[in-house]
Amino acid sequence: MRTPIVVHNAPVVVPLPPRPARTDGAIHLVHHGIARRLRSIELMIRAIALADKRFVLHFMLTGDDEEYILFLRAEADRLAPGRIVFEPTVKPDEIVPVISRYDAGLFLLPPVVFNYEHAMPNKFFDFIGAGLGVIIGPSLNMAKFAREHAIGWVADDFEPETLARLLNTITPDQIEERRAASLKLRETVNAGTEMSKLMDLVLRVAARKPKKSGSTGPVGQP
Repeated sequence: MRTPIVVHNAPVVVPLPPRPARTDGAIHLVHHGIARRLRSIELMIRAIALADKRFVLHFMLTGDDEEYILFLRAEADRLAPGRIVFEPTVKPDEIVPVISRYDAGLFLLPPVVFNYEHAMPNKFFDFIGAGLGVIIGPSLNMAKFAREHAIGWVADDFEPETLARLLNTITPDQIEERRAASLKLRETVNAGTEMSKLMDLVLRVAARKPKKSGSTGPVGQP
């Protein structure tokens, strides 16, 4: 059996703007992507509400489920007023430099379907490309990758209370350590290096000699 080749959905390496100086003492987290009910985005809002007040979560949400987005805004106002910010969306090629201004990327994805259980989404690699630490639940592949490369924190489960307890242990020094690890990792995990895997595979397949046509078996056999 052949070993499969994994090509990660990583962004290109782009110059990152200087990080803004922090004067509020807060730790600013970011989450971007489609506002889909199945993802239970409200769990991250509930976690922020339970965590120390030094945590602020910035959402950049897309999608056409306006009713769900209104629900998320209402939950944010009800549970964590002033600590959940809904930012305007940006073009895909602007995501990495824009989110690089934050301290860490946050993504809690309950494994309600097979794809979510094994997800390695583009936002995860956008966090790395932006030089952010990652804060995630124990999603199988993301958790393994984050631990192997020491780029973030993995909660023990997908409950808001558990995530809040994890957040409360995070220090500014740890954030800088994880950011440095992501900045180093993006030099080897990016669109250029990942697509080279695919190109190498295509070239190897193209270089194979075609099998000879015609019968090679005994007379009367196909």
